[in-house]
Amino acid sequence: MKQSIYTAIVMGSNALKLKIIQRSGKQVQILENISEPIALGNDIFEDFVIKKETLNEIIRILMHFGTAMSTYEVDEYEAVATSAVEKAVNGLQILDIIQMKTGLLFEVLEESMEKGLIYKSLGEQVEDYRALRRSSLLVSVNSGTCDVSIYHRNKLVKNDEIELGTKAMKSLLGELEHLTVNYPYEMSLFINVKASPLKAGIEQKQLKHFVYMGSFSGQLREKFFKGAVKISKKEFEKLYERSVYDHQTFRKEVEALELDWYEFLINVLIVHSILSWSKATALLIPEVSLRDGIILEAIERRTSLKSTVDQDAIQLAYAMSRRYKCSEKHIKYMEKTAMSIFSLMKEPYRLDDRDALLLRLSAILLDIGKYANASNFEKVTYDRINQLRIIGISKAEHLLVALVCKQLIGRELLQISKTKLAGENAFNTRVNRMAAILGIAYALDAGMTQRVHIKNIKLNESRMKLYVDGIYDMALEEWYFEKAADVFLQTFDIEVELRS
Repeated sequence: MKQSIYTAIVMGSNALKLKIIQRSGKQVQILENISEPIALGNDIFEDFVIKKETLNEIIRILMHFGTAMSTYEVDEYEAVATSAVEKAVNGLQILDIIQMKTGLLFEVLEESMEKGLIYKSLGEQVEDYRALRRSSLLVSVNSGTCDVSIYHRNKLVKNDEIELGTKAMKSLLGELEHLTVNYPYEMSLFINVKASPLKAGIEQKQLKHFVYMGSFSGQLREKFFKGAVKISKKEFEKLYERSVYDHQTFRKEVEALELDWYEFLINVLIVHSILSWSKATALLIPEVSLRDGIILEAIERRTSLKSTVDQDAIQLAYAMSRRYKCSEKHIKYMEKTAMSIFSLMKEPYRLDDRDALLLRLSAILLDIGKYANASNFEKVTYDRINQLRIIGISKAEHLLVALVCKQLIGRELLQISKTKLAGENAFNTRVNRMAAILGIAYALDAGMTQRVHIKNIKLNESRMKLYVDGIYDMALEEWYFEKAADVFLQTFDIEVELRS
């Protein structure tokens, strides 16, 4: 049986981590699993500069990682730095120096991509993940923000970030401590107010499961719950009560365990606040890992495994379209038609599964600006898509989807984009190809009535024929189709015609 080795390196705010696994069929063997503490987060959040001492320590650790990789003859690896690195004035320069000194090339991971990879890891770690997705609340407390996701009826219907990151909250907590001895209670009130916009949606859905994640969650699980992945709500409430009402005594116990009291308190207060709005009777604190998510994505690329995170992205896009009162029948018609054309174009034009995902997102989000500003809806659509942060979708991919939609609904209807991004010919080609494919689907439902029924699509080297049920009057769709077919010809050098 063929064996494959997968390697992931993560440079986070507080640690450098390496994981090497060997996969044979469904069997996985961990060859290396190393975590070394670094002071990267302190440098960045306090001085906005990565210090030379920290750089030297990072290089030392990475040289050690390189030795481990050589032992297992690792040729391919994925190395990422979390988005905190970009906040440092010298962050990108530091990554260049690291590459020169160690030979390891790091990619800076955007927050939305990091979330997607962690959610991949979650799917592997939770025993009954399908049951969890039917009704659950996921809370991840991080250095910069607190991320909250809602799964309802097996769909990711909401993903929000609230400004309750531990780094900023520590400063506020210190100020409150100087003002009152009851600072934990005052901080709990502050957290309730900041998180309150989520309360109604959580209570309405009566979510049955609660998952707590984040950089501190593992320490809390190990130190207070003997490593248990599942704990009762009552157990956690006892921890909360001691943290708030007996904090002077309890703080000594927490610090005796070599834990940061402020970070501990912030995590407990945030989790308790959001947990109280759900119907969950227990908390799951799984051993999720960004490294595991990276490795799982690499496995998906090399095998035929399907990504649940891609499906989450589609579900979030549909939730957004519903929020803006878009026609779901129109969206599904465009999505189905576009994907039928895409399947024929995929192999000859070397399109891939990522292109398919972005094409589907473009179809779903195409109309989100129409009901907000009728006179300038194309700009509203473009801006709103660019401002979204869909899990597992990069900023560049958000821009690509926004440009596809703008190209289709802009004032110069269905014209090939004249916007050229310097050095990004491949990017512009992807935009034009997706707009050309989606343009055909858009044209065939120009009246949003789904009256054009496609029976079959045939493609040869120079011509695509769409066979549709005969309709006596579809003048609007034919007018749009003529323009869309012209764009398709310019883009692919393929003529498109309707046949009844």
